[in-house]
Amino acid sequence: MFFVWSYLSDGKSNHTLVQVSLNDLLVLFIPIVRLVLGIAVAASPGAC
Repeated sequence: MFFVWSYLSDGKSNHTLVQVSLNDLLVLFIPIVRLVLGIAVAASPGAC
């Protein structure tokens, strides 16, 4: 969808790709890693 809007507004496709990639990294990847690390720390009572 982002690429459609970029195309319709004569935007730069490389700029759109970088923005979408960074957004996916921040919105999807980081919370999943924090959740997994939180579960790993909570599951091991001897960890500091």
